[in-house]
Amino acid sequence: MLKDIAAWCNQGILERSAEFLNGLLDLPSNVLSLSNGGQEPPGSTENAPVPRSQPVVAVNTQELVQCYCKLAEEAARIGDIKTAISKYSEAIQLDSTNARLYRQRASLHAKSGDLTKAAQDLTSVVHFDADDMQILYHLGTIHEAMLEPDVARNKIKTAADRGHVEAREWIASDCLKRAKNEASSGNHMHAIELATKAMSYRQAVQAADYMLRAASYSAQSNYQEALNDLTEALRLTPNNTSALYQRGHVFKALSRRYRETNADREAASVLRPCRPVGASKLQIPRSKRMLVADIIILATLCAGGLLMVQLSVPSWLIYIAIALAAFILPTLLIKS
Repeated sequence: MLKDIAAWCNQGILERSAEFLNGLLDLPSNVLSLSNGGQEPPGSTENAPVPRSQPVVAVNTQELVQCYCKLAEEAARIGDIKTAISKYSEAIQLDSTNARLYRQRASLHAKSGDLTKAAQDLTSVVHFDADDMQILYHLGTIHEAMLEPDVARNKIKTAADRGHVEAREWIASDCLKRAKNEASSGNHMHAIELATKAMSYRQAVQAADYMLRAASYSAQSNYQEALNDLTEALRLTPNNTSALYQRGHVFKALSRRYRETNADREAASVLRPCRPVGASKLQIPRSKRMLVADIIILATLCAGGLLMVQLSVPSWLIYIAIALAAFILPTLLIKS
């Protein structure tokens, strides 16, 4: 069609028509030229504008995110937590699905003391990465610091059930703490349940765990189970005097176990801490010492009577010797 127009229109009309079409199509003035029959001039392809494409925008966005992260890291390094949080927030506006950005900002919120916002950011991280049990555990500890024990226990238990070591130890310690409270309140059945649950989460059960449960078993007169737990506690710590005494009482409660009772009590007595040097004298009760003193006085008087009969010495000397012996020896014994 352009060739036909060029055949019967003059040069001025062609040039004005070309300018009108180029303006209408928003093209450079030299793209269409009706003077050459509407064909593109040489090199027009190279001079044509490159259309915008989405990949170029994505690359620029990622560069901006990295820039904001660097600014945030630099601000955090010098202690400007507020600016660092602001830069991470700008990066999150550009890339709202980047879990790493939420994790970094949560750490800064926690440092600034804003636990609520830290919990919100970590919740976003868990939403984007449900398999990150470390983040779920940290989220639980933040709820614990916010005095929300039930929420904390629920989240940490989820991490513990999926094998997170720290979470399992946290659940075990929490159960033992609650078991002690229940035992103090007299609810020994619940205390036993909590202690048993704690043992199931512990990587290595401790002797104190068995002793705690054994005390509740004893309070319920379930002495056989108490005996089993205390025996296991002594297997872990053979020189545990508390476990020995406790098991001695359990043996006493069980019929026909007096021999084991005495054995445990004697072993516990042997394992008591030694007295300091200077206090190793044999301690005799005062009542018994008075009895011994009376026996010494009587024996001294008898011996004095025999001396008076056998020896030819003045009687007054013998009486003085008897009196001194009867007074000095018992006094020394009683004071010792």
